[in-house]
Amino acid sequence: MAVNSIAVLEARGNKGEPAAQAQGVGDAPLFECHVPAGDDFLSAEELAALTPAIVIDRVRKLGPAFAENAYRAEQDRRPVQWLWDELRKTGYFYLLMPRKYGGLQATSEEFIDASLPICEGDASTGWTAMFACTHNIMAANMPVEGQEEIFGGGKYPIMPGMTIPPGKARKVEGGYRVTGRWRWATVSHVADWFWGICLVEGEGDEKPTPIAVLMRPGDVTVLDSWNSIGMIATGTHDVVADDVFVPDRFCNPGVASLGGGIAKDLYPDYLEYQAPLLGTAVALPALGCARAALRAYEERMAAHTKRGTEGRQGDRQSSQIRLGEAIAMVEVAETTIRHTARQNIGCVGLPPEQQIAMRTRLRAQITYATQLCRSAVIKICEANGTTIYYGDAPLQRHLRDVMVVTSHIIFDEDVVYEQLGRVRMGLAPNTTLV
Repeated sequence: MAVNSIAVLEARGNKGEPAAQAQGVGDAPLFECHVPAGDDFLSAEELAALTPAIVIDRVRKLGPAFAENAYRAEQDRRPVQWLWDELRKTGYFYLLMPRKYGGLQATSEEFIDASLPICEGDASTGWTAMFACTHNIMAANMPVEGQEEIFGGGKYPIMPGMTIPPGKARKVEGGYRVTGRWRWATVSHVADWFWGICLVEGEGDEKPTPIAVLMRPGDVTVLDSWNSIGMIATGTHDVVADDVFVPDRFCNPGVASLGGGIAKDLYPDYLEYQAPLLGTAVALPALGCARAALRAYEERMAAHTKRGTEGRQGDRQSSQIRLGEAIAMVEVAETTIRHTARQNIGCVGLPPEQQIAMRTRLRAQITYATQLCRSAVIKICEANGTTIYYGDAPLQRHLRDVMVVTSHIIFDEDVVYEQLGRVRMGLAPNTTLV
């Protein structure tokens, strides 16, 4: 999961100690990691012909398959392999890659249009795909020599963004020695790179400085720790590195977040058009759940008769009212998410204080949009009886998934709305996670 890593480090005051493990989380290695083979990238000719519109069309055609295989993905606790392979063939992971290496540098609107069919079919697979796609921006902030190895020849990285808690890094000749245990490493079970934040200890009273590092699957151990009741297939496991040497070409000292680094200078139009902040990426699976729940509700209304009543559920005024309200919630949520994604782009060139104020406002708007998605799913589930809670029933999965999505720290309602109120009153934020 990508976050403003420097802000998180400052907020937590953590100097790299391993996080306390949640009850029930194990330390056993995850043996079902599926590292990409690395031989299925698009050819130079295919990349030259690729456009965002082509990617969107291809992904939309896969949409029904994501829905049909969502239950299996949940059982397997990872995206269904053949379907993940098909997604790679669509060119989806080139959307946010630098144009210099054959990437598309798609707009936020194009990224949303390509991602929603995945999220609506299966929120877990959508979450995994979106974060893998957006993490291209992290790799684009690595030294040029490293980028040539990461992106050269039309390749793209599939990697988690590991930030909490930060690891420890020690400068040595030619690079750094890295040790750490990171939590919430979404994408870890299908990754061919691992991007992590570390702190380099300062001398004397100097504060530790953040550094971003890239490691290969053979350098780390993925622990089977994602023991969740929702978003089960996202692979948000713990990842451990033990005294791993990371060469300088895969280290980004000083800048550890999506919002800065050499990419801004190397690709002047890159961050202006590719600034998918965390809220947008996290909100889309919530919107996908809500849209899928709406579709399931409409199908059920067309054929279901509630026990003790006569006639189809869809013929009852109360059901029609409930459906209409849910439709309005979901449509307003989508409009808001698209609006905030477009507005996020404008944050890039603003002075810091104006950027903070704008991002605070947009974060509140996108939080409210995800609340609408959650409320719509709950409203639908309340009207549909006990059978929707059978293990293979899509509605109960949409409910579990949307509850997990909206529990993300980026949507902490108390913090989010407090910051918006403070900014409106002319006060500085009292959190660094903005």
